[in-house]
Amino acid sequence: MVVTGVKPDSPAAKAGLREGDVISHMGGRMTRWGFEMWRLIDGWMKQAGPRTIGVRLKRSGLDRFKGPGDLSARIAFVVDDDSLYFAAQVTDDVHAQMMDGWGVWRNDSVQIGFDPVLDRTAYGYGENGHEIGLVLKDGKPTAWRWAGRRGQPVGLVDDVKLAVKREGDQTLYEAAIPLSELTPLSPDMWPHAGIDVVINDSDDGIDRKARLELRVGAMTRGKHPDQFADFEFAPSADKSKVSAALFWDRRSLGPGGRATLIVAVRSPATTRARILARLRSLDEPEAAPANAEIEIPVTAEPTEWRLSASTGSQPGRYRLDVVVVDPEGAVVVRDGLPIYIYR
Repeated sequence: MVVTGVKPDSPAAKAGLREGDVISHMGGRMTRWGFEMWRLIDGWMKQAGPRTIGVRLKRSGLDRFKGPGDLSARIAFVVDDDSLYFAAQVTDDVHAQMMDGWGVWRNDSVQIGFDPVLDRTAYGYGENGHEIGLVLKDGKPTAWRWAGRRGQPVGLVDDVKLAVKREGDQTLYEAAIPLSELTPLSPDMWPHAGIDVVINDSDDGIDRKARLELRVGAMTRGKHPDQFADFEFAPSADKSKVSAALFWDRRSLGPGGRATLIVAVRSPATTRARILARLRSLDEPEAAPANAEIEIPVTAEPTEWRLSASTGSQPGRYRLDVVVVDPEGAVVVRDGLPIYIYR
């Protein structure tokens, strides 16, 4: 039940009800539609004497927004061959960040969500999505990861070059996020990616008071990459650059089984690339690793190669690392995952 108006000096006004409030309970009873509310009121009106009725309500928080000086922001993205750069100029009358770890989003911070290859999943980030936060606490900037690919742990992200400073009523965020932290994001292979940004605001350092979001609800009402904004990247000026991405298909080795991955590559000019694989034991770290190498052709259009790996190694826990290198030996992309070999 939505309050569409409050009469001045009425009991509702004296109780603090406001236009836009949603009444969910009256006198401890749910009010899911008009009939339930009027039935409760009618019953109380038939009783003699004044009554005090407890009301539970939901309030949007818009009444606490005091204009652009309270919370507003400008954001920008730039990409090159190595990193994705983000900048935000946040106007906020009070900077409050008292949280640690996973809960930093509840206070002043920035959240950035990525859908690198437009998987457009409706719920959750799936296999390829990422969510990274930027924080300033006690004068120290940090980057935090909430979601990443398998093998990328939740927690601090040390590889992000980050500068955050407070000047007057503004907080200035500047971050260089290596593309290797956002794999399989590859702007020259897939020029479109889904991105969402949330600017969080807290005045008391306890709870989030307000937020700004590039696509409302795409990250703050669950994680919905299918609602992210569609970003288009400008192409690299380096025509010899090789772009590549790795996708794991099967991760265990059994009788007749193979570890399988998909390698996607492209380059406007370079025609060859090499894939290097190394399998090392986690149970016997001193044992010599098994190595393999293969050369693949590269074309101007993105091409996918499905690769399978098998081994005669003993059952146990292993790690398989895969690297794609260009003809000069420069690493294009790398990834690795634990592999279990069973009988």
